[in-house]
Amino acid sequence: MDLIQDRTIVAAASNAPERYIPTVGGLPIRIAATYVFLFVIAFWVYATLWPSAPIAVSDTGSYLRAAQDLSDFRINELQERAPGYPLLLLLTASSKSPNRALFFLSLALHFASVWLLAGLLYRAGLNELLLHLFALILLLPPYVEYAGYVLSETLGEAMLVAGLAGFVFWILQ
Repeated sequence: MDLIQDRTIVAAASNAPERYIPTVGGLPIRIAATYVFLFVIAFWVYATLWPSAPIAVSDTGSYLRAAQDLSDFRINELQERAPGYPLLLLLTASSKSPNRALFFLSLALHFASVWLLAGLLYRAGLNELLLHLFALILLLPPYVEYAGYVLSETLGEAMLVAGLAGFVFWILQ
């Protein structure tokens, strides 16, 4: 599936002629441009307001141990954590100490999840105003907060949304 799709058919009413709306990543160009603008602003705001992110919490140690064990791409000890998030820690060079790259990647995963969900909602018929409201709500701190912690919630969110979106878009083809 290309990032830029050729056209999406939209019928305003049952007897109205079909018109074609070009889309980018599943969203009409105007909505996509608004989402990019909102993501850039949110990225800057959260990077500025949360200078100490990512923050370690009680579960962080087990993820760091699993990442250090996987650092040579072998499992030397049985870990209590699945390897997905520890591999993300390795990818961002956060296996010894979490760094800003992990936080930035977590933000990007959240933004990608919002985009995919908006694409699903657009295909379901949500109008432009509600799609903008959807983005504004999901960019508020309570929904972005988990990106600021060394936890697997943001990766889990992204994987669940990607799976759902892939399934729905596959069914709709």
